[in-house]
Amino acid sequence: MLTIKELAGHESIETTMRYMHLSEAAPREGLRALERGTTRAPEAVASAKHGENK
Repeated sequence: MLTIKELAGHESIETTMRYMHLSEAAPREGLRALERGTTRAPEAVASAKHGENK
């Protein structure tokens, strides 16, 4: 969790924890985004793959 805190640029672990609880899949989706080298939200990536514009 500390690595995610640092990568996200949060000043406190409390901020990171606030966002971590949003979805069980969120950390996995975040790591996939980092692996892809993108900072777009997962929904935007999915839309882009299907040729949709948001």
